[in-house]
Amino acid sequence: MQTAIDQFQENIKRVRELGAIYKILKNQTTEALDLSDILRAELVMSVSAFDHYIHRVVRLGMLESYHGKRPQTSAFLKFQVSLESALQGISAPMSDDWLEKEILGHHGWQSFQRSENVAQALKLISQKKIWQEIAIQIGKPAEDINSPYAVDNLTKSPRWLRICNP
Repeated sequence: MQTAIDQFQENIKRVRELGAIYKILKNQTTEALDLSDILRAELVMSVSAFDHYIHRVVRLGMLESYHGKRPQTSAFLKFQVSLESALQGISAPMSDDWLEKEILGHHGWQSFQRSENVAQALKLISQKKIWQEIAIQIGKPAEDINSPYAVDNLTKSPRWLRICNP
């Protein structure tokens, strides 16, 4: 799981560097130069970093659950796999390649930006009520955290990483 956190922090570092570039350019140019695309890119990269983190932490957490290193949640136990993959898992029980392929197949096309999608994904690896716990940790009302625009606020506060990484 630490690799997921490290990658997230590296991605956010790049976002902050883009913000620094914006500030430098803003101070050294006139308002005739439109720098708003840099701000948009900063927001898009923040959301992308969060989405990537959720993808990675869920995949790693599910693999840990499969290997008995993490408790198996009811959502994990209900995760559907193809018969082909089930047969691969039965024939090579020490391998998790088949499960990783299934996870990527299920989640690869999904976007973990909306709060309900994030909560649903995290149920595969944790029983925690994620948005309530994050709200408590960062001292905000749960409805503020569980809003469509919550991701931008969360990426500014690293405390949520400890909660999302049960």
